Amino acid sequence: DTLRIRPCVPDEWSGFEMRLRMPDGRTRVAIEVSNPDRCTAAVVAATLDGVASDAEALRIPLDGGLHRVAIGLGAAR
Repeated sequence: DTLRIRPCVPDEWSGFEMRLRMPDGRTRVAIEVSNPDRCTAAVVAATLDGVASDAEALRIPLDGGLHRVAIGLGAAR
């Protein structure tokens, strides 16, 4: 009933964007991952539908809606 995202990309990537349509055929997720410091050691920031979220607790509901997720990568704190 929820989706969890844990990006794992090379440090060289500055980021990426992707769009998903979940198997229910209705829920859509727009994901933007940024890596401005070119360090992918940890998720240092996350938002779900514009609201800040604890990166470890980020869960995207599979509720038939459109959800926007932004994730920032960087050095572990």
